[in-house]
This record gives sequence, structure tokens and C-alpha cells, in this order.
Amino acid sequence: MKKYLILLAIFLVKFSLIAQNRTIQFKHDAAFETVLNEAKREKKLIFLDAYTSWCVPCKQMAKDVFTVDSIADFFNNTFINVGYDMEKGEGITLKKRYASDIAAYPTLLFIDGDGVVVHKIVGAPSAKEMINLSRPALDPKASLLGLAKRYENGDRSLSTLTAYFKVLGNAGDRAKIKEVATGYFDALTPAELKQSENWKVLGEYLYNTDSKTFNYIFSHQDEFARKVGKDKVLGYIIGNLSGEVGAASTAYYMKKPVDAQRQLKVMNMLRSIGDPRANELLLRLQLVDFRNKSDWASFNTTMLQLIGTDSPIKSLETKSSYLLNYTRKFIGSAPDDRLKDAIHWTDLLLATDLNPVYKKDLLDFQLKLYTQLKDQAMVQKVEQEIEVQNKLKEAEVAKGVKFNSAIRGFM
Repeated sequence: MKKYLILLAIFLVKFSLIAQNRTIQFKHDAAFETVLNEAKREKKLIFLDAYTSWCVPCKQMAKDVFTVDSIADFFNNTFINVGYDMEKGEGITLKKRYASDIAAYPTLLFIDGDGVVVHKIVGAPSAKEMINLSRPALDPKASLLGLAKRYENGDRSLSTLTAYFKVLGNAGDRAKIKEVATGYFDALTPAELKQSENWKVLGEYLYNTDSKTFNYIFSHQDEFARKVGKDKVLGYIIGNLSGEVGAASTAYYMKKPVDAQRQLKVMNMLRSIGDPRANELLLRLQLVDFRNKSDWASFNTTMLQLIGTDSPIKSLETKSSYLLNYTRKFIGSAPDDRLKDAIHWTDLLLATDLNPVYKKDLLDFQLKLYTQLKDQAMVQKVEQEIEVQNKLKEAEVAKGVKFNSAIRGFM
């Protein structure tokens, strides 16, 4: 019996591997006008995979998602499937035609025979998610276009808004979520805002520190805490302010103007909260502010607070990631006489029990610092230490240890 079960298990595994042999049949070279005519004639939607040759998630979807039998069968039977490289041939024209819909890759569009986008997914869904995220395209009431029409025609029911927020999120349209959520919640009374069904949606989708709702909640934290719980209220407020810190970091990194008055307002809000998460955000925003003003003495003081033993951040890896992110443009921005500050920061973290990956990242940064300072003796010493950390990592990997690299972002 045991032998029979083993043979059956082997057969089922082999059968499942053999069965996964179908794929979505894309028309990669089709003229789009011809495809539109076909969609009209067959009364089907077009599924358009907008990709580029350099997009890694696009390649992963082509390999691991479009080749799943259940997905291939659903899309081949339901849609007219086309895929275009947005930087070549017909794709260049389509990128211009759907410029407001294609801003990232992969973007998956569902288009009717008149060329109207009825549904959209931005990003690379897993095989498990793909059909569920695509199916609303077939329902005029549940598609992105259908829900937008229902909202514009005055449907303000919470169920419709929640569904609309979800498809907008899958479409990557955070700006529209912000607009719709602000309009809806700012029209509610304080009593309505505290209702559990409203609070649940508010907490997930209303991220706008300029909204009347956010500012009312901030000014009446105790009142809301009694109704929905202190942790939920504080988490919501800190989540909103975290977005402000991220926006300030990105603005600096992209060389865009920073709103000093807005930044001061956020800092004052963070100071008033008295929570470790708020204290961490305050330090991060101060780093952005001092870096933007080239106030390197204050930047040094704040960095030491961020990575020190009394820091609101306890994770050594997080401290290392912040250090590496906030110093992305340090060399070339800060004068050479401040580079020793950065050497000191890295020395403090290198003296701790960090894993080899983070130590190597910090040493790579030190190597650049010593190179800039033309300290050849220290350059050689750091290079030797990098080799040591590489060997330590290789030894640990051989034992099956997995390492996470430093978090990267616009900071």
C-alpha cells in the first residue's frame, strides 16, 4: 500500500508539471487598429500587457504568471490578448495614446473596442491574484470605469466607495484615492467619522494631512481614542505624517522645492505626539531639513541621535539603512572637512553585531569617504576588511543563512 501511494504521488507531481504547458496567446505584432476592430466584432475586451525590455517584473510575469494553465485558459477564452514593448514600434504610439494610463511597468490595461480603458492593473500580480484582479473588467458595475461613473453620478454609498478605492489602488492611482476619500470624509460629521464602518475605510484610504478630517482627528485624539482605540488613532496619525516625511525626502532627492512652512507644521505635530515612532520620523525629517540647508553640523548631531544607543530606533539594520540612504549624496554635497563625521557614524555601527552584508555596505561607504580624502593607507585597510566580510558572508550562506540587504529609497 505504501509503495502504491508513493508511486501515485510521483505520478501526480509529474502530471501537474506536464499539465502546466499552456500560456496566454499574445498578438505581439498586431496593428492596434486591427485589434480594436476584432474586439468590436467579437464583442470582447482587449487585454494589453504594456512592458519594456528592461522591466524585471514584466519578465517574471511572462515566465511565472502568463504560463499558468488556469490563467492562460481564462485569458485566451475571455479576452483578445496583445502585448507591446512600450519603447518599440507600435508600443511607442500606444504609450502616447494612453499616456495618462501608462506611467509604470508592467501596466495591464483592459480596453473596449472603442479604445476606452475600462480597467487597469499596475504592477505584477502573483498567479494567485491575477484572475481575481482582472475579473472586475468584465463587470460594468465593478470595473474601474464603471465605479468611476457610479461615483460621478452621485453614488456615495460606502460599499461603492470601498470597491472604488480598491480598484484605484490596484491601478496605482493614489491621487484619485486622495481626492475621493477627502471629499467623502470631509463631508461627514464627527459622530459619523467615529462609526466603525467609516473609521475602517478612513484608516485605510484617507491619507491627506491637509484634509479637514485629518486635522480634526489630530485635534481631538482623546475623543477618537475613546471610541475607536488609542492605538488605531495614533497609528493613523503617524501613518499620515510618515507620508509627509517620505514626500519631503523624495522632493530633496529629486531636487524639487521643499515647502518650509509645511515641514515646520509636520515637525511640530511630531513633537507633540511623544511616541517613539513619531520621534523617529522627527529625526528623519530633521535630517532632510538640515541636508537641504547644508547645515552639516546639525546634520551630524541628528545622525548621532538617530544611530545612537538612545535612539527611538532599536534595529541596527534599520539604523544602517537610514545612514546609507540619508548620505546618498553626502560625498560631493558636504565639504571634505565634514566627511570625518560620516566615518565616525560608520565606525559606531561597524563596532556592533551587524551581519556581514550591512557591514560590507558600510565599509563600501567608508571606502568612498577615504578615497575622497586621499587617505591611501585607510583605503587599503578598508579594502582588506571588505574581503573579510565577503568571506564571512560566503561561509554563512554555505550554511544556509539568508541575508537581507540594506533598505534603499529616496531619503
